[in-house]
Amino acid sequence: MIIDSSLELADAETVHTANNAAPLVVGSVDLRTAGAVADNGTVDFSAGEPLYAVIEVTTAIGGTATSEFSLHTHTADIAKGTASTAATEIWRTDLVAGNRVAGKRWIVSLPEADYGRYLLVAHRNDNSTAPSGGGAINCYLTKNVTNWTSTNTRVNV
Repeated sequence: MIIDSSLELADAETVHTANNAAPLVVGSVDLRTAGAVADNGTVDFSAGEPLYAVIEVTTAIGGTATSEFSLHTHTADIAKGTASTAATEIWRTDLVAGNRVAGKRWIVSLPEADYGRYLLVAHRNDNSTAPSGGGAINCYLTKNVTNWTSTNTRVNV
């Protein structure tokens, strides 16, 4: 799979360890270079093909808190660590403990939406348990997703 560095929202970015009611921004990408595309919410970024966002937990998120990840869009770039309540949520995971393990991966076909200039990836811990400890994620956009893993039970006959 080819990953374009200009389409990375997060590259081994540390997630937030504090409990938070709203998702906190981990990273973002500018979908429209300044002045290249006017305010046209119907731009087809994927040129007629599915476009995927891939979120991967690269370093396990410690602690006992449950976690969720989400994708948001906004007209302005929201600083890392700022609650993304002003942005429009377009997708999110469930709030569960299993979202914290290294190697956990989500492949999301980006839904139709009125995308603002920026696409943001955010992380949220629940407020009822202890904060998480450390952890990092990758998040990027791609047209080609490899989701096959070889194992000793998959053989060609």
